[in-house]
Amino acid sequence: MTNLAFDTHRYVKRLTAAGMPENQAEVIADEQRSLIEDQLATKQDIAATRRDIKELEATTKQDIAATRRDIKELEAVTKQDIKALETATKQDIAATRRDIKELEATTRKDIKELETTIKALEVNTKRDIKESEAATRKDIKELEAATQLKFKELEAATQLNFEKYRRDMKEMDQKQTIRLGIMMAASLVALSALIKIL
Repeated sequence: MTNLAFDTHRYVKRLTAAGMPENQAEVIADEQRSLIEDQLATKQDIAATRRDIKELEATTKQDIAATRRDIKELEAVTKQDIKALETATKQDIAATRRDIKELEATTRKDIKELETTIKALEVNTKRDIKESEAATRKDIKELEAATQLKFKELEAATQLNFEKYRRDMKEMDQKQTIRLGIMMAASLVALSALIKIL
């Protein structure tokens, strides 16, 4: 890669003069030459590298400029989107406020109608309760009258039964008295007969 000249013959002579075997000195000189040719940069290599760096700088500047343009375009689009979103949000807020007002009006109307219905229901309920109380009082009075009548009828029937029972008891007492008298007379006759036999 490099055109740098390296005098291997001179390098070998110096190494052998210093006491190194010639074969070993040649191997080291050959490796040293390969290392210098492969690794050391020449002026041409440096110039080529500088050209590459300049080209890279130019490309990088172009990329940076393009990126800046893209950022500006993105900023412009983003600003437009933000404005559109703000407009849409304001419209949504306004619509929501209208809906809330309409809902409030409807709710108030419904509440008033419900209050009217409740009042009417209260009036009807009170009237029904009064009518029911009146009807119940009437039924109670009729029931009381019927109960008193039935009680009097039952009392009269009980009195009749009691009188009949008393009469029946008197008749039974009389019959029992007669039977008892007959039995006593028969016993006396039997006793008299037994006494006579004895």
